[in-house]
Amino acid sequence: HEVLELARIAPDAGTPEHAPAAERSVVGRRLVNGERTLQVIDVAALLRRYAETAISAKGASAAQARKTADPAAPAYMVFDAGGMFAAPIDGVQEVVALPDELRPRLGAGIPATLQWREQPVPVMPIADSLVALPAQAARQLVVIRQGGRLAALAIAGVKAMVPRGTAHRNRMRLQGRP
Repeated sequence: HEVLELARIAPDAGTPEHAPAAERSVVGRRLVNGERTLQVIDVAALLRRYAETAISAKGASAAQARKTADPAAPAYMVFDAGGMFAAPIDGVQEVVALPDELRPRLGAGIPATLQWREQPVPVMPIADSLVALPAQAARQLVVIRQGGRLAALAIAGVKAMVPRGTAHRNRMRLQGRP
């Protein structure tokens, strides 16, 4: 379909081959040919730079990444609540099936209370102009504790568990809100 020019790619002059791996540039090699520049990414250097990639690593590289991960970083539970959400696992108390008697109240937008371990827990929907979980899609409740208070969130299901030290939280704003 196409004829491409063959070219030799020389090592990048700015990155000595004997430099420690942590100091090497992600762009390992580059070729400048007239007006065009071809840059070759050193994938191994790129993955070493970001600890989050350890979640998919195998063998010795995974063990090394876990050793260097921040032990104070939280683990997360990812769930579907009309959108993908993550909560620090330390605050999650339990995931329970949605009781049938609560479904009509949630569908009508009426406040609902879950009786959980002999205590009342308010069921709070995660709903606004960006995301909303229809009552018929809710199958479970995740009971969370924050600052001594309990709440239950209606969810469609748990999607993933993210181990400690393999992810970090970024802040962003949507429609003027954090």
